[in-house]
Amino acid sequence: MELTKEIIKETKDIETPFLFVDLDSLKNKYKTMKECLKDIEIYYAMKANSDSNILKTLHSLGSKFETASLNEVLLLKKLGVKAENIIN
Repeated sequence: MELTKEIIKETKDIETPFLFVDLDSLKNKYKTMKECLKDIEIYYAMKANSDSNILKTLHSLGSKFETASLNEVLLLKKLGVKAENIIN
């Protein structure tokens, strides 16, 4: 509850709607999933959320990506994701 009050206070001047993402939580959940699925390659579907901070975080953890458009591929290439880590 205290965190919620802090988030509301810190974001009162941001236009709504907006999405708050805890990148540390994302990292922890990805690492847990990777540990549980050791023999499985994980592909993040960019249509879920193509925010560059999320993509950079997942890329740094070794995630691969599933895209649905050329623009998504170009964004990933701009972030340094290699072609062999992208499926379309």
